Amino acid sequence: MRQMLVVISFVGGVCLLDFWTRLSPSSQEHNWNKANQQSQPVALKFLAKSQAASIRAAIGQFDVVAPPAPPVRLKDEPVTEVVEPEIMSTGQQNKQSGNLDEFFDGVNKFTLRATFNDNGQRFALLEKEDLRTLKREKIVLRTNQLIANYTVGKINNTAITLKNGERIVELQLFFQQHLEKKE
Repeated sequence: MRQMLVVISFVGGVCLLDFWTRLSPSSQEHNWNKANQQSQPVALKFLAKSQAASIRAAIGQFDVVAPPAPPVRLKDEPVTEVVEPEIMSTGQQNKQSGNLDEFFDGVNKFTLRATFNDNGQRFALLEKEDLRTLKREKIVLRTNQLIANYTVGKINNTAITLKNGERIVELQLFFQQHLEKKE
């Protein structure tokens, strides 16, 4: 019986030692490195590391990178042409005066969208559209602020006054000229 206990404890100790060596980090790294070496091509195993690296670099020059694929267009999809907007010349910009529903500064179009009264402080909400990209953004303006070389003057319920020297433009929320033409 005693011999059997010695044999069982010896076999158990050997098994524990085997598990310990297989699961320890150093043995895992060793096994990983061994597996990586086996995956190398046989011809490169016998070369020095510097020689193998130079051969890989030389072969790498011939790797082909595919060009980016052109955008896919459906057969029924219409082809849209980009139309360059007619941008107002400086002479045309200088002729802007009086009551307007749109105001131009060369590449941007400004349209009055709303006016507000915040406890006696008036401000206006304008829409700025870039005529080149057709991107729109909202702008909040208060009295005495600058927009396209014009100073914001009076802001009332239906219009704002813009001044550039002697030139005065009134940008209106509800443009009367359009209403008269419809009648």
